[in-house]
Amino acid sequence: MIIDINAWIGAWPTLPVAGDPAEVAEKLAAWGVTRAYVSPLEAAWAINPHTTNDAVYGAAEVHELLSPTPVIDPTVATWQDELARAASHHDVVMIRLLPTYHAYDLNENMQADALVAAAQGAGLAVMVQTKIDDPRRHHPLAMVPTLPVDAVISLARRHPQARVIIGGADVYSVLGSAAAFGELEHLYADVSQVDSFDGVLDLVRAELTPRLLFGSHVPVFGIAAAMSRVALDLADADAAAVFRGNAVRALELDSDHAGQ
Repeated sequence: MIIDINAWIGAWPTLPVAGDPAEVAEKLAAWGVTRAYVSPLEAAWAINPHTTNDAVYGAAEVHELLSPTPVIDPTVATWQDELARAASHHDVVMIRLLPTYHAYDLNENMQADALVAAAQGAGLAVMVQTKIDDPRRHHPLAMVPTLPVDAVISLARRHPQARVIIGGADVYSVLGSAAAFGELEHLYADVSQVDSFDGVLDLVRAELTPRLLFGSHVPVFGIAAAMSRVALDLADADAAAVFRGNAVRALELDSDHAGQ
C-alpha cells in the first residue's frame, strides 16, 4: 500500500506525457500505489493557475486512487478563495506552490507567507515544488530556474508549525540541508527527483528516513525508476516508511485518505 505524494495529470508543453487521469491512475495502481496526490501540469504555465485546479477535483471524483492537490498562486488576487475551496474539500490535505513558474520570490512575497500561514490554520500541508522538469529539457525560450532548497527551508523556519514538503529536489540539495531537518520537525522532502546512483540510500544513511516521502513524478518521469530507488535500495523498514508511513504522519492521514 504505497502513497504517492507527488504526481500530476494533464499536458506538458515540451514533451508528450501520458497525463490523462485514467492513464495516470491505471499506471500507479499497477505499481501498487493506493493513493496519489495529483496536481494539474497546466498550472505551471497558466496566467491564473487556479482555473486549472478543476481538472484535479474532477479526476478525484472519477478515480478513487487520485486525490487533488491544487496549485495556489499567492500573486493571484483570488488565492484566498482558492485556499478556502481546497480547505472545504474532503479529499484535499495538501496544496502545492510553484514559485519559479509563477515568478515570485518565496522569501520576499508577503502573500506567500500569508498563504502558508492560512494553509497551516486550515490543516493543510504545503508542498513547494523546486522544479518540474529536468532543466536540460526546457525549451530555450522558457528556461525556468530551479528553486534553491534554502528558500524552502527559510519559509519553513518562518512557519515552524506548518508542514512543509520540499518537492522535486536532488539528493545533493537535500543532503546539504540535512541539519535543517533536525531543527524543523515538520519539514519533509519527497524523493521523486532523487535520481542519482544510491541517492535515496544516501539520504537514509544521513538519518533522514523519517522525513522522506515517496513521489513518482508521473507522468513527467517514469515510475519504474522511482519505485526501484526505494524498493531495491532500502531495507524493508526504511522502504515501508518512505512508501507509506511517513506520508501518513506528514499529511495527517486517516484510513480513508491513506488508501487501503
